[in-house]
Amino acid sequence: MKHRAPFAALSLPLATDAGAGPSPVVLIPDGQFAASDGRPPGLPGWRLDADIAARLIRRVQGRKTKLVVNYEHAEPVGAPLPAAGWIDPASLAYVPGTGLTAQVDWLPKARDMLAQGEYAYLSPVIRYDATSGAVLDLLLAGLTNTPALDVLPALSARLRLVAADLEDDPASSQPPEVPPMPLDLAKLREALGLAADADNDAILAQAAALSTAHAQVTDLEAKLSALEADKAALSTAPGAAPDPSQYVPKAVYDEAVAKLRSLAVTNDAAEMDRLLQQGLSSGQIVGQAQADWLKGQGIAALRAYLDGAPAVAALTRTQTQGQDRGARPDPVLSAEEAAVLAQMGLDRDAYLKTRATLFPAA
Repeated sequence: MKHRAPFAALSLPLATDAGAGPSPVVLIPDGQFAASDGRPPGLPGWRLDADIAARLIRRVQGRKTKLVVNYEHAEPVGAPLPAAGWIDPASLAYVPGTGLTAQVDWLPKARDMLAQGEYAYLSPVIRYDATSGAVLDLLLAGLTNTPALDVLPALSARLRLVAADLEDDPASSQPPEVPPMPLDLAKLREALGLAADADNDAILAQAAALSTAHAQVTDLEAKLSALEADKAALSTAPGAAPDPSQYVPKAVYDEAVAKLRSLAVTNDAAEMDRLLQQGLSSGQIVGQAQADWLKGQGIAALRAYLDGAPAVAALTRTQTQGQDRGARPDPVLSAEEAAVLAQMGLDRDAYLKTRATLFPAA
């Protein structure tokens, strides 16, 4: 059975001023509104609010075509049906307490008829959700003099149901989808401490592991807080006998504290290894000896060092992106010496003279 979305025609009074230029109109009243004869069937009424209006406006403006205003919602029979005016979707706006408004650019014939009072109401055709009554779409509008019922007293609004069902594609009864934001996998791999070539399975596995660790930490922190509160309560009433149902044995408390500390140490160790590998790969850390020394200073000191240390291209494996640029190693300096000189900004010739003085050839 195909999905069918009902639609209705909403009639609102027009302003008597239809002079030159676009005219402001109210297309759909704000809030909940219903027909005096019980329509919409099975619902307390149609609905419009700020969120519903925002989705409706995005849908209409997404079609990039103007909305036609015709006469009496007439269907053409073998002949063209002239328009009375046009609505630019860009003019659609939601006004709290009033509803969905727009600007209508009337054609000369319709402008004259409005000036003579030959038409008094504008009847937009809407689609709505058959379950909630929320207005989903605005299809067109028509000049009419046959409104069916009052909707909002302040506006002398009228509503007329012109059809019960309209065959529609399933997507038209749903709010427009918001395109997902692009995901930067390189930054995600870096944040998770993974290699640059880690695949999606590795990313998901690491994310799951971190999620589990986070849940464990949260659970242990909650238990630790409860135990600390219990301990504080006991210390304030040393003479009172403890209630066994309210406290746990000290061994359980000590075990929970030990697990929490162990988990924290494990996480810090993994982060330490990741930062050291990052520094070695970028050349910020010259060699393993410096890496070992930094490791002994603690993770806070390591982070502070990496934040201020420049990357040394000579120590990276991808400084030429895998291509031979014709560079040749220094025949006198080792790669490590060249890297240190580059990092510290020392003069090569001065260094060679000093080295020759301190370490003369045997």
